[in-house]
Amino acid sequence: MTGRANRLLAFLLIAGSLLAAPAICNAAVSPEDIIVVYNRKSAESRDVADYYASRRNIPGGNLTGIDVPDSESISRDSFNRRVLPPLREAVGRLRKSGRKPVILLVYGTPLRIDESAEDGNDDLKQLAERRVPEVSSLVTALTARLEELEGVAAQTGSSSDALAVIARAEKAVIGANGLLNGTKTSPRVSAEAGSIVFRLVGIGNIARNVIQQAGKKADELKGDNLVGWASALQTVSGNALFRGVTHYDASEKASAVRASYGLLGELRFWHDLSHPIEIASMTSASLDSELAASVAGAPNVPGGAPNGAGSPHRLGGWLANPFNAQFDRNPGIVFSREDTVMAARLDGPTPEIAKRLVDDAIWAEENGLDGKFYIDAKSGGNDENYDSHLLRLANLVREKGTMPVVIDTREALFAQDCCPDAALYVGWYSLGKYVDSFKWKRGAVGFHVASAEAQTLRDRSSTVWCKRMLEDGVAATLGPVNEPYLQAFPAPEIFFPLLLTGKLTLVEAYYRSAPFVSWRMTLIGDPLYAPFRKKPAISQ
Repeated sequence: MTGRANRLLAFLLIAGSLLAAPAICNAAVSPEDIIVVYNRKSAESRDVADYYASRRNIPGGNLTGIDVPDSESISRDSFNRRVLPPLREAVGRLRKSGRKPVILLVYGTPLRIDESAEDGNDDLKQLAERRVPEVSSLVTALTARLEELEGVAAQTGSSSDALAVIARAEKAVIGANGLLNGTKTSPRVSAEAGSIVFRLVGIGNIARNVIQQAGKKADELKGDNLVGWASALQTVSGNALFRGVTHYDASEKASAVRASYGLLGELRFWHDLSHPIEIASMTSASLDSELAASVAGAPNVPGGAPNGAGSPHRLGGWLANPFNAQFDRNPGIVFSREDTVMAARLDGPTPEIAKRLVDDAIWAEENGLDGKFYIDAKSGGNDENYDSHLLRLANLVREKGTMPVVIDTREALFAQDCCPDAALYVGWYSLGKYVDSFKWKRGAVGFHVASAEAQTLRDRSSTVWCKRMLEDGVAATLGPVNEPYLQAFPAPEIFFPLLLTGKLTLVEAYYRSAPFVSWRMTLIGDPLYAPFRKKPAISQ
């Protein structure tokens, strides 16, 4: 089949080449990369921005003001009109000068974007519901002909269930192996069967077949035209993972899916869009996470994007974070990363606390962050899967690191005042009720896994973990502004070891481990913070 497919597509594949997938970046984030965003309506916000710029030698031209209410929340409309335009301009200006912009929101800027009534899902669902029967009909017809060539008894009637149609077609494709290698039939029948299989499964599956038969890795086949064009097509179809699908671009993305994964892939694509999952209607987000996905995205699509922001990404739910380490070798990942900008916030209950975060970061970089690593797991608790992340983290740090690890696998949390010399911390689960267990070292970094621990940073009566940890002395933390679901937290066994190596800044370690953007998590701290740069606490 490999040789036949190459001959069939030779006229298309002359210019094909396998796209390289570079890592996140070779150079660390520098002060020249930071865009410091403050609220023009708040003197305290501007003061924090100026303080950070002076402490970190940020160029004056990198300070950008936005006109927003002095509130922790903002509407989607205000985000589109008041926040995105000046930050798009700032990001574009830095990129023209060869920088890799990172956005830092400071005290006085909104923390979250409220839910919006417009998510675009209804139009998309209606489009998908029209396309499912059209593609199903075509798949059914091709499957019936393939079964006929195989000598399979004709089936009566046709299923209206797209998944059943796909299952039948996949069975027919598997059964066609004898036809494709020409051992059971004439060359003419073999060629027709090959044509049908190609249309059903697409170039991507054929390329994988090439790799498997060659017994080589994908990067050893860069000169193979078939593999190269498959990679290029997957770059386009894979864009849906990082930008989502809207009804404006669904048909265009479906065409790439068809070319790469065949009619079966397209049918799955439309079927899934016609059955949206619960999170697809959730449009609230943390301001920095939404900026990460919006501020450097593609220009307006014809007719305007659903979010009105000039970035045609899906509004509802989360989007995969292209900076995450798991995507390093994805074809064309460099393009998805160009549509995304890392973002964090220097914030806290008061302007003084926000300023302290940079003071503590600089102090710890100069003097080192020594102390203990506290990990609060609950082996046998209500989510053993997440506990496995924490156990892997503990084992990794003990095996390769120098920092003492204290892990608790009892159901109860660390008791009050029982954790002296706390340099690092991760644990769970006390919803909105901070437990004062720790004596934090200066420069400490930690987070608590629960559903709304960053829903406010300013409410004096609140006991959410992010606010209280900042008040008690941590230099950096992270958490959700609304229900994020457990899988939205950065993988602790990736985040902390990356920080401990001293090779990455806080913002880089976060984006290498955070699963999503355009969602509800926020990173609080100096993005340039690298507590272990001078004295790494783990070997890599």
